[in-house]
Amino acid sequence: MNATMKAIVYTNYGSPEVLQLKDVEKPVAADNEILIKVYATTVEAAVSIHPGAFTALPNLRDAANIQRGQKVLINGASGSIGTSAVQLAKYFGAEVTGVCSAANIDLVKALGADKVIDYQKEDFTKTGETYDVIFDAIGKSSFSRCKGALKPGAFI
Repeated sequence: MNATMKAIVYTNYGSPEVLQLKDVEKPVAADNEILIKVYATTVEAAVSIHPGAFTALPNLRDAANIQRGQKVLINGASGSIGTSAVQLAKYFGAEVTGVCSAANIDLVKALGADKVIDYQKEDFTKTGETYDVIFDAIGKSSFSRCKGALKPGAFI
């Protein structure tokens, strides 16, 4: 018998009141799968708790081909996609810098970020740091704005 875990579940579409905390059977990963323990995430109007990991994973793993030891910056590290991206980047062995507001610095650090930049105080494109991957979870960073913060051959 599998162990159980706590999960937020819903059986009907609707407002937050349809969400229920329940004990559910802990999933078991197949040989070609990985099981990721999510410590925290957020829910936004356009993105459910699931499109966070489902957006971050293929972009980091497949498109960016993230590798152990790379320097990865996650812009929007405290949103639903960003919280998943931070945890996934750490899982893949990257050195992670998260960008968020001051109110969310502790959350982003708890998710595994090695460094956190408060975007209200510092512009990550002007710190002098360069990254192998810049993952923009909020869609505000154009290539031209970020190119000075990218290593040669880097991915945005």
